[in-house]
Amino acid sequence: MLTPNYMENVSKIILGYYLDLEEVILFNIGKNLIEAAEMGENENLKRTETLIRQGYALKTLNKALRKTNSITLKEVEKLIFGAAKQSYKNDEYIYSLGKKELQEFDHNSKIKQLISVYTKQCMYDFNNLTNTLGLEGKPIKQYYQSELNKAVVKIQNGGTSRNKALNQAVNNLASKGLESIDYSSGRSYSVEAAVRTAVNTTLNQLTSKMSEYNADDMGQDLMEI
Repeated sequence: MLTPNYMENVSKIILGYYLDLEEVILFNIGKNLIEAAEMGENENLKRTETLIRQGYALKTLNKALRKTNSITLKEVEKLIFGAAKQSYKNDEYIYSLGKKELQEFDHNSKIKQLISVYTKQCMYDFNNLTNTLGLEGKPIKQYYQSELNKAVVKIQNGGTSRNKALNQAVNNLASKGLESIDYSSGRSYSVEAAVRTAVNTTLNQLTSKMSEYNADDMGQDLMEI
């Protein structure tokens, strides 16, 4: 099993990648809002709406999402393997106190298969997390386009200056954080909560199952929880 302190810190590395992604996304949406609104001020609204429909300036956001997802999946694999090895080491120490010796970690095919199963499950969870990222309960692209429409319409109507409309949009954006959206229920969760849940759930299930396997191998029918 893993210590509470280990579990508390284990997801911080992966969470860091999502916080970096959040900065990239917020910066680029703000930048693109300014550029597109400036274009909307100098050209007609139809031209701006065409750019929106074509996914204007969203390539950078898509690239950032793909990059973070790729890095995250590699880190997830390393994280789970490292955590499993640490958990196994902890079990080895406990059994050694009772003069029992577990099979070497590197030679335990049953444990390796178990790690593989839970690693794939966790990677699936993180793929889902990346695909459900959003702001204010909306997918990132939809949020971006919504804010862009608001800013441009305000400018085109003449009731709000370009600078005021942009300041409102960017200030609104700056107060937001990335969320993971559950589209089946409509609920949103902070990225931190989603990352911690995915990692901790996987590790708790994996290490519990590993301890059960080890107990069976050692003929141990009683365990202290």
